[in-house]
Amino acid sequence: LTTEWVEGTRLDGGTFGDEARLCGLALNGYLTMLLDTGVLHADPHPGNLLRTTDGRLCILDFGLVTELTEEQQYSIIEYIAHLISENFTAVPGDLGRLGFVPAGKEAAMEDAGVVKVLAEAFSRLASGGGAKALSSAGGNKKGGGVDELGAELKAVADKWGNLFQIPPYFAYILRAFSVLEGIGLQCDPDYAIAQECYPYLARRLFTDTSPRGKAALREMLYGAGEQEALNVKRLTKLSGAAQTFREVVADGPEGAAPAVSRASSEAAATTRRTATSEMADILLAPQGSYLQELLVKEGVRMTDVAARDAIRAAAESPAGKVAQSVMQTQRDAAAALGPARRLVFPFPLPHELVDWASPILSERAGDDAVRESSQELSDLVLGNLRPAADRLASAEQRPASGASDTDEDTLEQLPQLVNQYGPGLQFAANSFRVELIRLAASRMTEANRPEVSFPLPVVLMEQDQPDVKQIP
Repeated sequence: LTTEWVEGTRLDGGTFGDEARLCGLALNGYLTMLLDTGVLHADPHPGNLLRTTDGRLCILDFGLVTELTEEQQYSIIEYIAHLISENFTAVPGDLGRLGFVPAGKEAAMEDAGVVKVLAEAFSRLASGGGAKALSSAGGNKKGGGVDELGAELKAVADKWGNLFQIPPYFAYILRAFSVLEGIGLQCDPDYAIAQECYPYLARRLFTDTSPRGKAALREMLYGAGEQEALNVKRLTKLSGAAQTFREVVADGPEGAAPAVSRASSEAAATTRRTATSEMADILLAPQGSYLQELLVKEGVRMTDVAARDAIRAAAESPAGKVAQSVMQTQRDAAAALGPARRLVFPFPLPHELVDWASPILSERAGDDAVRESSQELSDLVLGNLRPAADRLASAEQRPASGASDTDEDTLEQLPQLVNQYGPGLQFAANSFRVELIRLAASRMTEANRPEVSFPLPVVLMEQDQPDVKQIP
């Protein structure tokens, strides 16, 4: 049935100069259908993808669709996270939930080496793609396109048919994204579809509040272990991709960026500011977000390591060595007093406090990784803040007549930004304080050793209350 006639040009046959943008918009639309709505348009041949006369994307003919359950959607997200974090031990379970592996065959599939083959195929798709990559593969090497992935999946199914199968819904997914990749390659010979999926995936992970979505984000940023260090490079890539999402999907007449051929620098700047604002909304949400929670905990870990490093450095300084010598004299004096020490000094001496706290200050497994992440994150933050700080400083020093419109806008928006993000900053600061106290309490518990103790001023109570013991 024809419900509406739409004037437009095939997306693969236009010469308007904005085909690459519309192809990116189409890809994000299909990702939204795949992982959000659960109803995927499964017939995206070039004739069904049009550029309308006003520069918008039109998808025709929803006569063929495939549906995905929420379980399948999250299984796809988890599978992607496990591949990116190289947690291959979780892959068999993912493939089972996605319908690639019959129930009970996961272990046999892993033993047969199927997981390794599939991991290599999807890894090539994630890092490759594009005519340039395919032509440079040469020989017996394989490229990283969707068609190549489909061929490899079919080969795996043919070889291990009793262990592996391609579910019908996934065949439709491969078909849809293969067509989108083909159109993308016509616009750009170096088009890599997996890289183009990053903006949507990043935004989805940053805004997903479900337990499975949070777990996928954490695994992508930290890896499979509980104590893995933050992967700052991956965080940077995801953050940049999340901001790019706004630029990719900007379309239509309602305030979004126009087609590339008609785009102005002002419109592009507005889109970038909107993307940055949306990222700030996630990081500084008034009630917090999971990304904020992860970064707050990482900040506490970095503060912990930096504080212990500073204290140890102070102890090794000339003044610190003098203090250690004095405390050693106190130790010797306290040992000489024996049991009388409690009566002469019924309060903890400095050396006793230091001895008690020494376990808290010791080097811990993973500290080097935290230091490395801290340096990378510091360089990233300072690199992003320095240009903005320089612009503000120059705007304040420049005479009013010489200030640019951008500088004036920035200064005028400061009160609004403070009002907008003040509650989020306060929430993040409170979260940081609570997490820091929690870590300090954990360290104090670790230091609560029976062999390291000092008397507190409760000795006078012990005569009347024999059951009151020395507080370690």
